[in-house]
Amino acid sequence: MTTSPEKSLINLSYKTTISSLTIAEELQTTHEFIIDLTYEHINKLKEFGEITFEMDLSLNVEPTEIARINYYQTIVLMTQVQNSEIIQKFTSQIMTKLYQLTKQHMVDNDTGHLTITALFKVRSFSAPKGFAIKLARKTVKECSRLEIQIRKVPDERYGEVNIYPKDVLEKCFDDLLFPPE
Repeated sequence: MTTSPEKSLINLSYKTTISSLTIAEELQTTHEFIIDLTYEHINKLKEFGEITFEMDLSLNVEPTEIARINYYQTIVLMTQVQNSEIIQKFTSQIMTKLYQLTKQHMVDNDTGHLTITALFKVRSFSAPKGFAIKLARKTVKECSRLEIQIRKVPDERYGEVNIYPKDVLEKCFDDLLFPPE
């Protein structure tokens, strides 16, 4: 299966996070500098998703604060380190558009379809992979019963994934969490 450059860009995951330690290593700078830069540009970075901070007690005698940011945020942060103001502005505009395309890909508002990952994100729900598999099986079975064709969309991790009618997926999700009596 060949994937167009547009599909490849859309498939970039904004859920996968990168550690500030990794960013510092790649940019050949100090970790403290990257943490400071993250806080300095936190409002801009938050436009591209959630930022999490954690304490790592294993690195030094003193706890080390680590930021976890997604691919989009990483690119924006890297441009703050390495580029001029014009390039920073241009990169920010590109990343905003790319982020919007990715969100549109995961939640297809025109057709009312969602991937399971998108549903979890919309509902701020975190579940083990087993739950997602059960949900997929239940939704496929329900779509089959209703004679609804399931479409597929490209996915970075799995090659392609099913995209289900939103109402069917949400009903199956709710039924798994709160089984009807």
